[in-house]
Amino acid sequence: DPAVAKTRIADGYLQLGLLDQAEVYYDDVLDKKPYKYALFGKLRLLKSRDTADEETIIAHAAKIFKQLFHLGSNDTRILNEYKTFKKHYPGFKDIFPMSRN
Repeated sequence: DPAVAKTRIADGYLQLGLLDQAEVYYDDVLDKKPYKYALFGKLRLLKSRDTADEETIIAHAAKIFKQLFHLGSNDTRILNEYKTFKKHYPGFKDIFPMSRN
């Protein structure tokens, strides 16, 4: 599956700190279909960008989480990532009532 390969390439670029290259690969995957692991990568990428202000990060993260919850609302990894994100960004509103625990 090309989505898996491209997401792994993007993950590698992200690990190397090559954020623009990582974004190109994540976006290429996500332009074709919503793929959970590319969305997780976009979240990590978003948190890695020093230039983004908190409001911008929160706005983009809300869009990503909506897609993730649509893909698997009962996925514990998504729920855990969501809870972790809320702890790091107190301004992030609880947009998904099912995850208030």
